[in-house]
This record gives sequence, structure tokens and C-alpha cells, in this order.
Amino acid sequence: MKIINILLPFIGCLIGFIIAYNFKQKDLKLLLAFSGAFLISLIVSDILPVLYIKESFSPGPWIMIGILLQIILEFFSKGTEHGHSHSKANHAKSFIILASLCFHALLEGIPINKFEILSWGLFIHKIPVAMVVYFIFYKKGDSYTYILFYLGVFSLATPIGAIISNSFPIIENILFQLTALVVGMLLHIGTTILFESSEGHRFNIKKILSIILAIIISLII
Repeated sequence: MKIINILLPFIGCLIGFIIAYNFKQKDLKLLLAFSGAFLISLIVSDILPVLYIKESFSPGPWIMIGILLQIILEFFSKGTEHGHSHSKANHAKSFIILASLCFHALLEGIPINKFEILSWGLFIHKIPVAMVVYFIFYKKGDSYTYILFYLGVFSLATPIGAIISNSFPIIENILFQLTALVVGMLLHIGTTILFESSEGHRFNIKKILSIILAIIISLII
């Protein structure tokens, strides 16, 4: 297990907090479009070919289960994974959102020891999500100490998933199934981001360039 693989998602959360704290930037459309395209490109070019080439394994059903699971999780997270900041979230709702995000992030960490490239996708993905988590608790009036604590819990979820995956040999037996499930979750998030980042289903030039840049970078790394 490479330390950098489990540190990258954590660093993404830290960057997201720094950006949100310093700029209070709420328009995340370009950043979200970049992260969505980056995730999808990594999955399509680097992860799906490995899943589909494995003998006696059909990833399709597991990918669909992952999509369904993500839809269920978004019932609790209210779409925070793709940029919804919920200005009216109360105390209980905020913690339900955080719990859902942490469960999602924990699952994301399971495949990154085997599919190291995914850690870069999660690094980019965590930046806007951490910003939204910051905004949720900031709008609720929580102190920066509490906000840092909540973000710390969220940022540790993915590394914990990676450590769990590396610590329990039984997970190795179902790693491809869990990876396909995570792929389904991330595909749902990525495609939702791209559709929601458009206005009236029209992409402006900045979003197009952001998406193209994300694809190029994902193919280079």
C-alpha cells in the first residue's frame, strides 16, 4: 500500500477547505465540470478495461448496483457529492448529509490500493465536495473548529477505506465486485455533474474547455 494513494484524497479535502475558507466561492460549476469529466475519463480509460478483461467476472450488474446505491445515498446527502450546498440544512440534516458522504467516501477508498490511478480521481473529486461540506456547516453558523473537525472526519473516510481493504484478506476475494460497485457510484456522480453543470443543457466555452482539459490531464497521468 503506497502512502501517496491514501494521502491524495485527504489532500484534496484540505485544498477544498483552503479554497472555501479564503474565497467563500460558491459557484463551483467549472470545478465540478472538471472533476466530473476527470472521474469519467479515468474510469473509462483505466478501470473499466481491467474489470471487463477479468475472466469469470461480469462487472455490469455490480456497476448498476453501484448506481442504485448512489441514488439511495443521495436521498440522504441531498446531492452534496455534485455541488448542492443546502443553505437551509438544519442540525440533524447536516449530520445525515455528513454521514452519507463518509459512507460513500469509505467505499471509494477500497479499490485504490489495486487501482492506484483512482486516487488521483478522488483527489480532484474531493476538492469541490469538501468546499460544499464547508459551506453547509458555515451557513449553519458552526465555528471553524467544528467545521475543521467535520471536514477531518470526512477526509479520513477514504484513507480508512483503503486501510480496511489492505488489512482484511477477505476483501481481496470480492475486490473486483466492490470496485465495479464504486465505479457505478462514481459514474452516476460524474454524469450528473456534467449534466447539472450545463445551463439549459447548453455548455458554454469555459465548461467545454474545462472538460477537455480534464480529459487530457487524466489521459496523461
